[in-house]
Amino acid sequence: MLRHKEWRAQAKKMRRKKIRQLKAQERDSLLEEERKMQENSPRYQAWEQEQQVLEEFEREEQERLNWERNVQWARDEEVAQRQWRERQAKLALAREEKTKQELRIREEWELEQNKLRVAEEIESKKKEEKQHQQDELLRQIDDFINKGKDLPISLTVTNETNPNKPLCPFFSKTGACRFGDRCSRNHPRPGVSKVLLIPGFYSHFGIQNFLQDEYDTDIMLEYEDSETYQHFKEFFDDVLLEFERFGRVVQFKVCRNFEPHLRGNVYVEYASTQDAVAAFQKFQGRWYGGRQLNVEFTSVPSWRNAICGLFFKARCPKGKGCNFLHVFRNPNNAFANADLDHGSSWRKKWNRSRSKSPSRSPRASSSFTTDQTSASGSSFTTNLIPPSESSFATNLWLSISGREGFNRLVMKSPSRR
Repeated sequence: MLRHKEWRAQAKKMRRKKIRQLKAQERDSLLEEERKMQENSPRYQAWEQEQQVLEEFEREEQERLNWERNVQWARDEEVAQRQWRERQAKLALAREEKTKQELRIREEWELEQNKLRVAEEIESKKKEEKQHQQDELLRQIDDFINKGKDLPISLTVTNETNPNKPLCPFFSKTGACRFGDRCSRNHPRPGVSKVLLIPGFYSHFGIQNFLQDEYDTDIMLEYEDSETYQHFKEFFDDVLLEFERFGRVVQFKVCRNFEPHLRGNVYVEYASTQDAVAAFQKFQGRWYGGRQLNVEFTSVPSWRNAICGLFFKARCPKGKGCNFLHVFRNPNNAFANADLDHGSSWRKKWNRSRSKSPSRSPRASSSFTTDQTSASGSSFTTNLIPPSESSFATNLWLSISGREGFNRLVMKSPSRR
């Protein structure tokens, strides 16, 4: 059983519900009556027809708009499809062109590789042929030196700097020119000769004129010519015997010029070409006094014309600027007859004087060492350039090819700059 309070609340709720239902029924009946009255009203009927016409118009308008939208969409779709097809065609054409280009590049690369391969093979064959010719030439030179066979014809070629120009008067007499290869005259260099030229071989404080300007104008007053000449005699005794190991030397001259292209130059003339080639092969690239030797073949037709005759009389008008040879006077007037282009008759006298003279200094008696690092107390070293890289072998090959002579690509001495 429900309590009275709960029953009363439930009763009120049902009563409110019934009241709402009655009101809704009354409202619906009133609306139905109004609707019937409106339907029977001519005005309402006209309005209703008008609404129907408007709805029909709106429906037709909506259909028209939808049709136009569909037509526009179809057009846009057709344009998009056409553009897509054109773009795809362009992409296909670009891919095809790229493929062709890649194929063309690959073909060109393969062709270039084939050319490089062929060129390398040709170059390799040329190198092998050059090496074979060089080995053959070296063998012929060894036969020429040791067995007295004929000199290879390729080494007898004379190289000229300006073939169509007149001869340089100084180079043709002394084998050296202050302008070097830049001279406007012709410098003929023999491939092989009896005369060896070693630029800047001899060095001493007394002939280094640049030191006067570098230090003090009076510094040379502390050094007498006798000291310079004594140093030269030691150099003469030390070097000449080494050159005589390869044959009979008929001329030996050391320049004391102040001009850079002549300063310290050493000329050695042998009695035979075989001896000169053997000496060239031995001394080229070796070290003396901390300097690497640069040996060249040169031609001195007349020592009398090459040597300045007024220098020993202290009457040379050119002084330090003379381009003829200002040479040291050899001990015991060695090779004096060669200075006058006469035969040699000084040998016995000079040998007798050397046999009576005291023993040579330790410096001169131990001139050869095994490497450059042990040459601090000696003059010559045997640090030779390897045959595959030596200037001698290079010059030999250049003489074969006809481009250069025996002494064209040897290292240039600072005195020739």
